Amino acid sequence: MDMTKHRQAREAQRVTWGGHLDQWQASGKSIKTFCAETGLKIHQFFYWRKVLSPKPEPAGFVELKVKPVGGLIVEVKGCRIRVEPGFEADQLRQVVAALRDL
Repeated sequence: MDMTKHRQAREAQRVTWGGHLDQWQASGKSIKTFCAETGLKIHQFFYWRKVLSPKPEPAGFVELKVKPVGGLIVEVKGCRIRVEPGFEADQLRQVVAALRDL
């Protein structure tokens, strides 16, 4: 069989099985029952359902913007304090002293 005839035969199968799948969905029956009533082979049904099912769009890249993190984290007795640039040093000393007294 040359490639053109092979492609035509394959396309004919796609159309035929697309019709079977549409009929099955409209029937509301289980795959097993539908195949038994129509004389279709279950393994072929599952194969064509997989072949003809819409493929999910591949996940693309998402731009990720990372915000630079300034400052530092101070940990005293299990308490974490995030210290941003421009902090008041006296205020930080008071907080650390208060945590030490806990």
